[in-house]
Amino acid sequence: MSINLKKAAVFLLFVFLCSSLTFSQKRKKKKKPVYAPIENVEAAKIWPIVVQVVNSNNLSIEEFDYAQGKLKSSYYKYRKGIVPNRGKILFTLKETTLHIDVVELQLQDAQTKKWKPTYPDPLFPKEKQIKASMSDGLKGILANPDQIALAMTGFKNNIVFHQKHFNQSTELASKIWFKKFLLDQEVSWNLKLADIKEGGKYGKAYTESFEGITLERGFKVIRYTDSEKNAFSNKGTRVAVKGVCKEILQDEAGVTLILSDK
Repeated sequence: MSINLKKAAVFLLFVFLCSSLTFSQKRKKKKKPVYAPIENVEAAKIWPIVVQVVNSNNLSIEEFDYAQGKLKSSYYKYRKGIVPNRGKILFTLKETTLHIDVVELQLQDAQTKKWKPTYPDPLFPKEKQIKASMSDGLKGILANPDQIALAMTGFKNNIVFHQKHFNQSTELASKIWFKKFLLDQEVSWNLKLADIKEGGKYGKAYTESFEGITLERGFKVIRYTDSEKNAFSNKGTRVAVKGVCKEILQDEAGVTLILSDK
């Protein structure tokens, strides 16, 4: 082998080793997300943030039990290789520590396209990555006061979530919930107009009544206002409703929330 060929071979070997070292360093720098429970959190603060993270992932809330400290989402879809999988995200608050799990795992059969139960696969630890991603999202909000404020605003304006909670709660639990999350809070809801009449409380000129989503237990909203904005809206029309939460009324027919203009 000539001297020039030897030099070329040494040069190529040097380039190869440098490239390998650089690639190895980049792989080391790229940290994989690691899941860890979130500690030192309060129920009244963490649940509104959990609701926001669930909604931001285009998931709905399937179950929520404030007393038991559990919230479960609808199915979160993902892939293991080329195989479609899905699982529900379960958030569990134990004292002051929030745990996250992916439960009710299913995979889609390639032939029938039907979903069937499956189990965590150690070769494809996708569930761990999902847990870590959810945890990181929550931690990011908790570390930013502005993001916490946005989460709390989004939570009080989530009328569907409140209705579902009132639907399954006892009278006392509904009162506590209202006091903790809604009393004296300004909210912005989209509701179906039922009627408008003259006269009202809190010195207001009109009484507007609205219907919520259909549930086993009735749900209504009454707003006392001086505005005539909705006067010519047809009954059954969905309108934007803003006001300050004043009272909660309960009877056998269901729950009525009382709002008033600011």
